[in-house]
Amino acid sequence: MTPRERFMRKVVVEVGEHWRWLGKAKNGRGWFRFGPGPHERREADRAAWMLFRGDVLPGHVVRYCSTPGCVNPWHARLQRTDEFVREFRPPVVRGEGAPTAKLDSKTVRRIVRLWNSGWTGKQIRGRIGGGVTVQAIQMIVSGRTWRHLDLNVSRPRRVRKWRVTRQVLTDLEVLVARHMRASGYSVREAWRRCGTKACEGATAQAIYGRTFRHLPLPAYPRAA
Repeated sequence: MTPRERFMRKVVVEVGEHWRWLGKAKNGRGWFRFGPGPHERREADRAAWMLFRGDVLPGHVVRYCSTPGCVNPWHARLQRTDEFVREFRPPVVRGEGAPTAKLDSKTVRRIVRLWNSGWTGKQIRGRIGGGVTVQAIQMIVSGRTWRHLDLNVSRPRRVRKWRVTRQVLTDLEVLVARHMRASGYSVREAWRRCGTKACEGATAQAIYGRTFRHLPLPAYPRAA
């Protein structure tokens, strides 16, 4: 018996050319086996398409008949997977219509007006109230949330600038310390006499050329 004949034995034709599935079903969907192997089972709707209309194109899904239980392949059609997902994806709700929204567009515009006037996030939080956080305010003025509104944020968000440690040693101090070390002074004596504000360790690094490599490095006397 061919797979088509076995398939049609599990189908009854009803009014409107609907093929009602009579075979095994699981979770409301019929299943058909092409062979005894573990990977030979297919959904009845998909199996009907493969048996009577050919293979399913890559990147496509079979849109089945709107009548529950109907497996007639001529009631189905192929559709691209991305179109199928886009059609059944729930619409994106933005703004106050979102279920988790705590603000409305009027309050958001008020926050932006206060921000443009020079108010800080903490000051706006105290003025607005209602459970709004400083982080939520920063997200609004930086454009990460409520982007569908034309907010016109005129004051740029303040970016924290890290303090850059200034260079303590100067080229002249390094040259003096290296000259004193080459003259026989110890590192500690050279550090104390060169008049630098740097620590002894930083001065030693500079004396032996691990820093300030652009300056000439003299030959130092070997320890006895």
